Amino acid sequence: MTVDTFLAFASILVSYSFFGMASKGVKLNIPLFYLNRHLRLLVPLGFAVGAYITVTKHLGGGPLYRDLVHAYNMSCKTFWWSTVFYIQAFINPRLMCVVQTWFLGVDMFWYYFAPFLLLAISKNPLSGYLLLFTIYSCCTAFNFYIAWDHHFNGQMPVS
Repeated sequence: MTVDTFLAFASILVSYSFFGMASKGVKLNIPLFYLNRHLRLLVPLGFAVGAYITVTKHLGGGPLYRDLVHAYNMSCKTFWWSTVFYIQAFINPRLMCVVQTWFLGVDMFWYYFAPFLLLAISKNPLSGYLLLFTIYSCCTAFNFYIAWDHHFNGQMPVS
């Protein structure tokens, strides 16, 4: 539920920014739109990946800490590129470098489609909203199929 809330806020902010620029007559530069987002996120993400590789082994202790840190270090050394390109949730979900950044991959996936959906809505609102509804319906049906096929019951186990 909280991830959905953050995705909703992100999409509202992107839409608000887009339509604010469109109302002023500013044309959307799609490569600059993507580059701006990548550069804003790359610096803190780079620090997180660097910290996982270098610093985390010195920050804790315990019987399982070294094994856990070693597993994260190996996945970061091997799959750092999938984290930097925000595809870690799709390419190697079991060997993510910085596990907490799976959300960035999902958010960037929708960010790549945002300009096209927003341009479709601004050019022809009826067909743009129809396209948005179709995408939403397909995603809902796909999620339902996955839950049905894997027999997910919607409950979180409590230990």
